[in-house]
Amino acid sequence: MKRFFKDQVGAVTIDWVVITAAVVGFAIAAYSLIFDEAFSIAMIVTDALIAEQQ
Repeated sequence: MKRFFKDQVGAVTIDWVVITAAVVGFAIAAYSLIFDEAFSIAMIVTDALIAEQQ
């Protein structure tokens, strides 16, 4: 059992999985923030164009 706990062979793989999951999570969060703002700006521009045509 002691040898099992001292074995570090899979530790690097687990580190990479955790880091990759964190990066993906931050990317999804950033995308949703950017998408919401971009959609809001697009709606403002659309309303302005429609008002200009009338």
